[in-house]
Amino acid sequence: MEALIACGSQQSVLEGTRQIAATGIPILLLPHADQGAEFAYELMLIRDDTGTCLVPAFLASQLECVRQFAASIAKGDLGRVRFLRFDRDVPSRSGSLTTQQLDAELLQDVDLLRSLCRVAGSRDADATAEENRIDIDQVTGLISGVTDVGVSTATVTLAGAHVPESTWAISAVSVAENDSGDRQSWKLSVKGDDRTAVLSGFNRHDDVRLSFEPNLDHSDSTSSNANSLLNHFEHETQRLRSSAGTESNRPESNQQDLWPVWNDLTRAFEIIDARHRSIRRRRTIDLYFETTSERNQFKTQMTALGCGVMSLTFFGLLLYLVVASLVELPEGVLQVLRVIWLLPLMGFIGLQLLYFITRPSSNE
Repeated sequence: MEALIACGSQQSVLEGTRQIAATGIPILLLPHADQGAEFAYELMLIRDDTGTCLVPAFLASQLECVRQFAASIAKGDLGRVRFLRFDRDVPSRSGSLTTQQLDAELLQDVDLLRSLCRVAGSRDADATAEENRIDIDQVTGLISGVTDVGVSTATVTLAGAHVPESTWAISAVSVAENDSGDRQSWKLSVKGDDRTAVLSGFNRHDDVRLSFEPNLDHSDSTSSNANSLLNHFEHETQRLRSSAGTESNRPESNQQDLWPVWNDLTRAFEIIDARHRSIRRRRTIDLYFETTSERNQFKTQMTALGCGVMSLTFFGLLLYLVVASLVELPEGVLQVLRVIWLLPLMGFIGLQLLYFITRPSSNE
């Protein structure tokens, strides 16, 4: 087997994908909301360990119209981009959308929104802004029309210090029982100081049209450029194989192109999770994206362990002083108690030396 195209969210599929990734075979994954962030993070750690080529298949960003869209933003044809809005209408016999439906649509759409936001942010941000800071870092979720089945509308607002604000809105459109209900419509509007660009279509990739206002010039694209994505996947696979064990053995990412990298998938799952937390807590959620790696996990675990060790040392000192003041103990016993009291702290400090043998992320 030279490569694997994986799709689906069944446990057998996920487990098989993990095992194949561990052997170093390149994987092109069709994202599904039910796969979950944990699965994406597990594969990322496997990639860091084995150097496996992992590419998420976000097909919307490979539409020719979308690439023209991004190029227009990058060249400044729209002027300074002020905001983006994505509207999707989904036919529903019940007039409601379930949480699973919302997550499935958002997973695909948010990658497109985030990609265009980063292209606009890269052009408009000041020179001091770091590239990895040009991203969405705040998520606000709202729902309305709650029923026993689901919700009639949902809105997610995405914001960041160096990117224009964007809004994703989805609505359930009631259809008759005899209607197949399989034709969705969507529209992505990007408002600039000079012009407004509108990308619209049906379902995921059908009859996609790019138009500019106030002029009426437009271009059409009837299907996603899947061949380009496959060629990119093949290129990444060959590059990683030729650079195995070298400094260049890292996924390539550029703000100005729309080639998907694995971090795009993990961050899409992070935004979905933030939407759930925002609705539950009724507030805006701040995102703190950090590349998942063995080294970063070690630092996180040591931080939590350090808090426990400091608390144990403090309360151990109090207990030692109380015992020493109330009970007449030989000097040797007191020495042993001091050692026992300091032993966890010394062990914790010694564990920090393991940091230097942990593996960093392939992005670091």
